[in-house]
Amino acid sequence: MTFSEMITNVGYLINQDLSGDTKLVTRTEVKAHLNRAYHKAYNKVTSLGQGYGLREAYTDLVSGQSRYGFPDDFMKFDRLEVGYTTEDSRVLAQVISRDSINNPQQAVSPATPVVALLGNMYQLFPTPTT
Repeated sequence: MTFSEMITNVGYLINQDLSGDTKLVTRTEVKAHLNRAYHKAYNKVTSLGQGYGLREAYTDLVSGQSRYGFPDDFMKFDRLEVGYTTEDSRVLAQVISRDSINNPQQAVSPATPVVALLGNMYQLFPTPTT
């Protein structure tokens, strides 16, 4: 069902023509309510943890750069796999808090990478060198 069909169906249910914004219930209000309901339902479904709405994103590592941004439509972080040497030799990065990177007991190497989440970006340790 398309968005315009949903608007037409709402108009049928309330027995009102929604072709303009001059009636008691306007087309703009119906669109706003439908969008709000869609986002509410989408957030509920994606929060179930079943992989709904999951999208894989790939970023090339840059030598000397440790901070990378998330995609614009990013909603939830699931995991980060890093391939320092080749794309085929990826390892799972452990998520840590930004404060614990200075912990001397925190093992950080290309074989055991860690990642700190920083708002709309993440910082990767160790920093890629090649």
